[in-house]
Amino acid sequence: RFRNARVEILGRTEAWMRRGLGNDSGLREVLQWNFRSTAPLRAFVNDAAAAIAEMDAGTDADWRFRFEAVDRFPEERGPADEDASESSPLAIAVAREHDEVAHRVAARIAELAAAGVSPDQIAILSRVSARLSVYREAVEHLGIPTYLVRGSGFFESSEIRDLTAVCRFLARPHSDRRAVELLRSRFFAVPGGTLAALRKAGRDAETPFSDLLLRGGDTPADLPDPDTTVLREAGAQVARWLELAKALPPSLAVQRILAETGYLARAEATGSGGPFDGRQQAANVEKALQHLRRVERDGFATFAAAARHLESAAPSGHDGTQAPLRAEGAVQVLTIHAAKGLEYEHVFLVDLNGKTGGAKSDLRVQEGDDGRWSIALISASSDWEIRDGGRSSAEERRCLYVGMTRAKRTLTLAAATQFTKAGAPYKPQGLAKHLPTDLWTAAAITARQPVPEIRWKRHRIAVLPPAESG
Repeated sequence: RFRNARVEILGRTEAWMRRGLGNDSGLREVLQWNFRSTAPLRAFVNDAAAAIAEMDAGTDADWRFRFEAVDRFPEERGPADEDASESSPLAIAVAREHDEVAHRVAARIAELAAAGVSPDQIAILSRVSARLSVYREAVEHLGIPTYLVRGSGFFESSEIRDLTAVCRFLARPHSDRRAVELLRSRFFAVPGGTLAALRKAGRDAETPFSDLLLRGGDTPADLPDPDTTVLREAGAQVARWLELAKALPPSLAVQRILAETGYLARAEATGSGGPFDGRQQAANVEKALQHLRRVERDGFATFAAAARHLESAAPSGHDGTQAPLRAEGAVQVLTIHAAKGLEYEHVFLVDLNGKTGGAKSDLRVQEGDDGRWSIALISASSDWEIRDGGRSSAEERRCLYVGMTRAKRTLTLAAATQFTKAGAPYKPQGLAKHLPTDLWTAAAITARQPVPEIRWKRHRIAVLPPAESG
């Protein structure tokens, strides 16, 4: 269910086509080859995915996680193996505390960097983003920069909200509310106190904010001098923008406005301060301009249409992911969902034993056998549970598969676990509960009894040692 996609629709569509074409039509072609991963990694994914699929073997639901013989990757050497190392590409890092796991992962990343691997070819992936900061801090403590790859949130980012405010105002410049949105945006960043002073000074005007901008910054006489300067500059600029809006389509007008105001430089100065923050904002702005150009290609585009297009993904049909940015020289840190379609030389799947559930109280939806839906609010204190028939578990198994198949040369599984008084690891949760039981047990025990490596089926998996103190 990535972005509400439902895997069963694919299966049902294939079945419908087979009925129409005949089961023996021979038109089904399976693309098996994996040009990304080395042969040892393909072999591991084959064995792991087959074992994961067995967990769903008890149900015939068409949305279950399936990995059949036809889905197995060929294991002979291919293009990805030409420069591959002979050492095992598999590793695990399991400890009792998350900080210790993060330190082991960071130490391994430092080794890779010292061996000449570019940090941007290393990725730290997690099902949820809750603990990614722990791994970022551990890596950056060793002097290696990281970059948090943003997934969703394109339409909610500050830069897209600012561009939306421009388009909304130019569509309806007499709107008091839209004038306030524009003044508060990072184009002008007029403080709330200044707006309050203007409202008080212009209390007899029906729409003082839009009047101000349409008069070119002609402020009331009793407004304090500092506020007057800021607002007059804003009014003078907007007067030029209104002329641009009459002469140019939205994409070109917005592009001119961005250049005239030096918006990206100002936005970066007020951002989070990260080394790649400005580049991400610039990439998002360019993506927004591309969206506006598509609207214009479809026919005459007004600023109202442009604003609607930037306000939400729903009416535009475009995804809400932020513009992709490969930050050179920095370890890429992202969720597995955001990593779909991407690939990295070295992948660390972390926090595998972390909870993947939502808030303490949440809405749960259940689909009945008759196809009807029911909804309820449950909490952690509830003594009952609404089950979704296994859909969420199947989704997490697919998520785990996606994470494993991002790796080109090495794959490291990382998790924290505690132990019972009897010395056994606690029952796994999160993505770890979908790993083959014997693999997880062998990996978890290394947190209590460190060993150089473990064996699982035909695979040798190195165990990352405790990080050196200091």
